[in-house]
Amino acid sequence: MKQFSKYKYIVLGLSFLIYSISLFCEAFYIDRTDYDAWSFSLGLVAMGWLGMLFGSAGAFVWLANPILFIAWIATCIRERVAIGLGAVATTIALCFYLFVDEIITGENGAYSDITQYCLGYWLWLLSMIVFTVGLIFVYAKYYPKHNEG
Repeated sequence: MKQFSKYKYIVLGLSFLIYSISLFCEAFYIDRTDYDAWSFSLGLVAMGWLGMLFGSAGAFVWLANPILFIAWIATCIRERVAIGLGAVATTIALCFYLFVDEIITGENGAYSDITQYCLGYWLWLLSMIVFTVGLIFVYAKYYPKHNEG
């Protein structure tokens, strides 16, 4: 049981560290020529929920953040729930890369094409993958068996 707790908290800490680093990197570039042609990850996390007010499909992806936060908390309580939530957050974050081509960029509802995904996005996604896959591995390898005795 001690090894299980130790390794699950290492996975949690590593995921949190990668996520924290991602907040200080550019997330993606858009097709505008002005100074604001890239999106800063910390700003996206702080203000991304506003995109849902405009009905932006890309804003749906912002929900991966609170789901991941809940998964981190669930790691301390129910590991299997944490794994499921981590998988949901990872899937949502990956959908941004696979299905979202444009993002709302103006208060008037204007959209801009995403032209490049940057380090902030890849680290954000990696933090979720590390959490989910790492917790699955730790759970499968070190979780104490209740039937043994």
